[in-house]
Amino acid sequence: MSGTIKGSLHGVMTDDSGNLIVSFMVAGENIPPARRRVAELKKHRENGKDTLKIEADIWREKRSLDANAYFHVICSKMAAVLNTSLDEVKQQLVLSYGTIKLYADGGIAVMKLPASIDVDEIYPYTKWYKEREENGILCNCYIIYKRTRELDSKEFSVLLDGTISEARELGIEVATPEQITKMLSLMENRKSS
Repeated sequence: MSGTIKGSLHGVMTDDSGNLIVSFMVAGENIPPARRRVAELKKHRENGKDTLKIEADIWREKRSLDANAYFHVICSKMAAVLNTSLDEVKQQLVLSYGTIKLYADGGIAVMKLPASIDVDEIYPYTKWYKEREENGILCNCYIIYKRTRELDSKEFSVLLDGTISEARELGIEVATPEQITKMLSLMENRKSS
């Protein structure tokens, strides 16, 4: 069984041998999937498989689909005004206001390619940061940014704010500050539920 379950850290203690014991608390609608996961783990343990891969991370809500649709509407209007493609507009906005992708250990995700390869054909959201030579081959190094679908509500809010600002500079009519506040508030309400 795979998937993510929302919960909180409940307790941390050490047994007599110095081993760390960590417990988590799951509530509400998250209880049924947690029970299924525990039942599956118990079956594996009964079959002699008691070593687990354990991951815990800070919970971040997914962004609102309304905000995502609004972002794409603004990008389309900007592309029309700038006489360019929607993908180019999205790429520039993500590189200006998006979030750098991080590895699980917190390190910045980077990519190195031979200079003869067009990075945009591999991944659209990269920013060049240096050139290096390896084994006689000239390479470009890039910082990787998250795709818009990977952004949580807070990260997406920063992207949307920057997009709205640039759209206004181009004379594009966007939602009123009240409408934007309401949209962002809906994102936060979904986060807390």
